[in-house]
Amino acid sequence: MSDRIFLDLEGVKRAVVVLRNQSTSLVDSLSGTDQRALSAFSTVSGFRGVGLRLGRVSEFYSVEALDALSNHLLDVAGVVEANLANVVGADDSLAGVFSRLGSVVAVGGPGPEYASRMGEVAAEAKAVNATASDFIPPSPMVGTQRDLVRLHHKLAGSNIAATAEDAAYWRALAARITETVEALYGVKSALASSLETRWVRRGDERLNRIQRAGGVYAMHAEAMAGHVEALGTTAAAEQVMAAAAVATAAATTDPVAKAAFEQQYLAAFPKRATAAL
Repeated sequence: MSDRIFLDLEGVKRAVVVLRNQSTSLVDSLSGTDQRALSAFSTVSGFRGVGLRLGRVSEFYSVEALDALSNHLLDVAGVVEANLANVVGADDSLAGVFSRLGSVVAVGGPGPEYASRMGEVAAEAKAVNATASDFIPPSPMVGTQRDLVRLHHKLAGSNIAATAEDAAYWRALAARITETVEALYGVKSALASSLETRWVRRGDERLNRIQRAGGVYAMHAEAMAGHVEALGTTAAAEQVMAAAAVATAAATTDPVAKAAFEQQYLAAFPKRATAAL
């Protein structure tokens, strides 16, 4: 494809507007969401750790990644807008100067092309090119419990509702990101008639990368919803089993048999819960 400057001005302007609107709505749509409850999900060893880590992902990493995605959209809008201003302004400024001089510059083109490419460099230099932190969660480990009744009370105090709220947050996030990815097809369509222009092609290529990254993010958000729901399901199941175990122990009149039953239950709990988590 050539490096000629051919622009559908209205299409490019429309693309910039959509990019800025999507960037803003991407963040605003989930503002005010409070995920702190998951960080205090449970006092039971292992469950507490998983709740803290998943809560940290919701509170910090998801917001950071969302901001990065939003900033990449702003970057594309800013670069396209700056290049558009450079090209339009070049007719009355740098391009006219080089044209009158009759200069054939090092980039292999006449003055207006040189002015356009210098504008590209300046526009790209303003881009944020945001990144997000890597996150690798450690494996959960449920510790030994010494008292059945205390374990029962700890499990009963676990905030199962917090997992449902957090899962809903992740599903809403996945849906919003998917909407943004789909909206970018409209941006690409608005730029399609100007793809002979090099900086428009580069913007289109970056949009492809943003769409791929957004698709991966949405997929991971759906997976996070499943992980959080699994935490709630596991805790709820342990609540029921612990309640039944306490009732069985209370109904056992032989002290030796009662102690043996409780120890057997407590010995099995860490391995079973760790495997479930």
